[in-house]
Amino acid sequence: MAYKATIPINWCPSCKVGLANEEVVEGMCERCGSPVIRKEKSQWMLRITRYADRLIDDLDDLDFIERVKIQQKNWIGRSTGCEVTFKTNTDDDITVFTTRADTLFGVTYMVISPEHPLLAKWKDLIANWDEVQAYREAASRKSDFERGELNKDKTGVKLEGIEVTNPATGEIVPMFVSDYVLMGYGTGIVMGVPGHDQRDWEFASVFRSSRSSPAATSRRRPSSPRTRMRSWSTPASSTA
Repeated sequence: MAYKATIPINWCPSCKVGLANEEVVEGMCERCGSPVIRKEKSQWMLRITRYADRLIDDLDDLDFIERVKIQQKNWIGRSTGCEVTFKTNTDDDITVFTTRADTLFGVTYMVISPEHPLLAKWKDLIANWDEVQAYREAASRKSDFERGELNKDKTGVKLEGIEVTNPATGEIVPMFVSDYVLMGYGTGIVMGVPGHDQRDWEFASVFRSSRSSPAATSRRRPSSPRTRMRSWSTPASSTA
């Protein structure tokens, strides 16, 4: 049930302590007002993912008011979907988790989390690495709560030199790094389907007027036979 893992947390360099999302106010520590950064720390975790289904299903038998049950279910989080593997023009395939595999034909771009380890691995392949690294550093000063806000302005940087093949259409689509993608959900990489998802549409709209438009840069390439799909069920929150 308990295990140790190294994960990014909200860190106050002045207080030298980890902070909950609620303790980060506009990027600042609510205790001392210092800028908060994202820092990887080794700490003890509870593996609620093994018991998520039971935790959620057993709530139906409890004599709690419905509002409290809904809050508990939202806190635990559960998403049922599948993993889809995409080929890239690097030595690495990438895997995404999606609850809407039926929208695969509408994928026009991919987005990777700023903390994803593949970015460091691809450093020499990314032509605009300085721009990407600056964006990663800016993202590290935001909490997961700020990054996940639905109404926040969509920002990101195209990974110049990285291309992904849509396994359903054979089209080559660009990849962006953006802070709205969190490492704690799925695989830390998401597929952009602006025709079926409001957030994806808003992100694509931001870049539509530039040469890095998610829709304007797609080309076609034969799909890889190594592409695979498998079903799984996972909580939205990987740990708690």
